[in-house]
Amino acid sequence: MIPFEYDASWKHYDPASYNGLDEIEYCYAATECYVPLVKDGRWEMRDSKNEVIIPSGTFEEILPVHNRKCWVKKDGKWGVIQFDQDEK
Repeated sequence: MIPFEYDASWKHYDPASYNGLDEIEYCYAATECYVPLVKDGRWEMRDSKNEVIIPSGTFEEILPVHNRKCWVKKDGKWGVIQFDQDEK
């Protein structure tokens, strides 16, 4: 179980708000048994067993895993990392 100590990792603009620009904060859900987490601006990736997969601060941002691939941001540039089958 992952503790409830992380910050919101995703913001959604609420179209029902008065100006359509009000943000609602959410946390990314676990996908393919991985979940990106952020605390005080430092991102990390954990698996569903709460084991650290990508240590905190390795990337500026981490998006959810899809088809064993994950978009990550480092030095202002985006790239993709691929997870092996046996990492899960």
